Amino acid sequence: SSNDSGELFLWDLGADNPAPLGLVGHSGEVNALAFSPDGQLLASAGRDLGILLWDPVVGGLVYAEENAHIANILTLAFSRDGQWLASSGEDREITLWAVFDAALFPFDTFSAHTNFVRALAFSPDDHMVVSGSVDQLAAVWQVDYAGYGVLDVLGGALRRVVFSQDGTMLAYGGQDNGLYVVDAAEATDVIAPIRAPAAVFAADFSRDDRMLGFGDLKGNLQVIATQTGR
Repeated sequence: SSNDSGELFLWDLGADNPAPLGLVGHSGEVNALAFSPDGQLLASAGRDLGILLWDPVVGGLVYAEENAHIANILTLAFSRDGQWLASSGEDREITLWAVFDAALFPFDTFSAHTNFVRALAFSPDDHMVVSGSVDQLAAVWQVDYAGYGVLDVLGGALRRVVFSQDGTMLAYGGQDNGLYVVDAAEATDVIAPIRAPAAVFAADFSRDDRMLGFGDLKGNLQVIATQTGR
């Protein structure tokens, strides 16, 4: 967790009476946190434009990428294999960083959005990354060592994007109160769009992809079957 002053707090959930470990390194509010898949790194970013990498075991700062973006950073995502970190925010550009030896190396930058990017997600095979923006568009990109290509652009004001565990479905939702589930390769509807009582800010698939849970701004939580939408 974090606060507006830029301090991070790590909690050991395995402890009987966990006390937070404070991490100090940012000079402004922190908007994005992401653990690497192996749990060995914690990435943080926010208004000070930097991306910091922490050792979550001892709570030490291991790497700082200053001025990683030219505007407030709003979202971070590690690839499933931990070799890539994607970042974006108010500058509307998505930067892909190679992660090696607890350090970041800029690989490439791409853009398709005309407003803030608030959501990023890698597919389970790490071959695709999707970016969701306030401009009501989601861009799905093919990721490889040759660069990127836009596969499709989807409608809906976005605050959350997530791939299914098997990578075949993509769910996204946001400020239009809609939840959409589409085929990740074809961008066609898997189920009819669902209207929530308020903006959809959270969504995730079950481990077997049979269920999808989502929550909205008014505190409502719903769970649906991905085959029927009910």
